Amino acid sequence: MLNWIQKIDKEILFFIQGHWKSSFLDTLMVFVTSLGNGAFLWIFIAFLLLLTRKYQKSGLALICTICLSLILGDHIIKPLIMRPRPCHAYPWVPLLISCPITPSFPSGHSMVAAASATVLIYYHRLTAIGAIIIALAIAFSRIYLFVHYPSDALGGILLGILTSSLVILGINKLYKILEDKTGMT
Repeated sequence: MLNWIQKIDKEILFFIQGHWKSSFLDTLMVFVTSLGNGAFLWIFIAFLLLLTRKYQKSGLALICTICLSLILGDHIIKPLIMRPRPCHAYPWVPLLISCPITPSFPSGHSMVAAASATVLIYYHRLTAIGAIIIALAIAFSRIYLFVHYPSDALGGILLGILTSSLVILGINKLYKILEDKTGMT
């Protein structure tokens, strides 16, 4: 099963490298991936939400989701799986960004983007299309830039959705308990 996934990953990566590369996409993908660096975009959005009482619940959910995603992906799963990145496996492929030294699975950029988008979609339906587009673009940029396999991005997306769903459930339960005890709405 793993050999089959690795074969498909490699075929997709090299298809993109051979057929989709252009100076426009090179520039765009470097910019798009930078949106996910350090989760700064999502943290910025969370802090904006936290500034307004009306949106504090979603801001808290977003911060918790980002933290849990980073802990789960970068500090638990990556060290367990230890999958080498494509830029390490195929070092002759020219890169537009530095090859990260951390393991490849799951894609942290994809995981945090999908988790954050899920929170935004849940609490702010009007942001759904924009959040989905940004999250998918960030995930694709990691593949395009040859620093993640497609299965790393897909795994990150699925783990991000799972993580954010758990956080949303937890935050909603916490707020319900607080509302019941204090009478706050």
